[in-house]
Amino acid sequence: MQMRIKDVVVLIVVLFLACKGVAQVETAILLPEKKDSIASRYLDRKQEILIHLPGSYAKSGLNYPVIVYLDGQDQGLKNLLISNLDRLMYGREIPEAIVIGIPHHHGRGDLSIESASEDTTPFMKFVTTELISFLDQNYRTLDFRTFIGHSLGGQFLAYSMTRYPDVFNAVIAISPALNYPDTESWYKRKTLTALEHFAQGKRHNHLYFCVGDAGFQDAGFKTGAEELAAILTNANNSGLYWKFDVLPGFTHGSSPAAGIPMGLIQVFKYWPFLETRSYEILVKNQGSPLKEVLEQEARIKDIYGVDIPLPRSVYWQFGKYELGKGNYDNAVKFFEKNMALDKNGSTPRSLMGDALAKMGKKEAAKKYYQEAINLLKEGESRKELEEKIKQLDGN
Repeated sequence: MQMRIKDVVVLIVVLFLACKGVAQVETAILLPEKKDSIASRYLDRKQEILIHLPGSYAKSGLNYPVIVYLDGQDQGLKNLLISNLDRLMYGREIPEAIVIGIPHHHGRGDLSIESASEDTTPFMKFVTTELISFLDQNYRTLDFRTFIGHSLGGQFLAYSMTRYPDVFNAVIAISPALNYPDTESWYKRKTLTALEHFAQGKRHNHLYFCVGDAGFQDAGFKTGAEELAAILTNANNSGLYWKFDVLPGFTHGSSPAAGIPMGLIQVFKYWPFLETRSYEILVKNQGSPLKEVLEQEARIKDIYGVDIPLPRSVYWQFGKYELGKGNYDNAVKFFEKNMALDKNGSTPRSLMGDALAKMGKKEAAKKYYQEAINLLKEGESRKELEEKIKQLDGN
């Protein structure tokens, strides 16, 4: 079983890299990177940040969850992470999000918790106050943030979650440096002790951590990760969503190739509306789509603390299904949700017009048909929609 897991992960990574050029053209969800900086009084410097917005950002008007990754100066790690994010968003396995990278051009000393003399470091203060304030003021953000870090970055994030759980809602710690040899006099087990206390609380946070088993460093870090897994198991905290994976055949350096996609899927595993369930509803006519979608939306709010909309395709496909079944009231509810997610989309307004026309609400139907016409791009045919308006005028 372990070899099968490794083989699957390696295949995924190879496909990402081999298809990178194609994927960016055909399936890109994230817009190209742009750079900005924040004048930080805690760091006493300008801190660069890297920003990827989702492609739907400009037209949706929605607020988005935030994903922050450390070590943005590492081009290889960044490329791997962005490719994974883009593919998982395209496949609707995780929601579209605002992605923020933090480069560490001044060294990675900012990330060390175990050697820090204070419980709250300057970099932690920068993230929890200046970075979050900048993002909330300049972008449409949701109060659900996922942080991704490797090695020292994993140590920093795991500890920071215990100090600021309302900021570090979800943490993906890849091969985190949770323990060191007893010969290191500065090692005080701060991170594991903080996590031990944190696990006794009733916070609704998400934690994924993993470690390889094939490298020299992994032999040490695996001990710390296994100790943390034992702590969380014994705490039996139903409010903490966590998972630990050992990555067979991976080393400390290669572990992000597996840990990034596995961590993202784990954090957002409760968000998607399962494709298998969609098939059962749409093809086998099993269940009530509106009831199940409302239940899924409520589940998302309970687990993540915010309303993270389902993909537009969910509302569109179930709206058309209900329209075909003659359940026009339900179809209208789905198309309303679809329009809210796509403020400049012609298709959901055209479908809304179809539903209202079936209900005999001619003027309302004509209004949506006209909105759909106005939103059509240059060169797209208006003939079908104009004919529908004429038919309503003639009846």
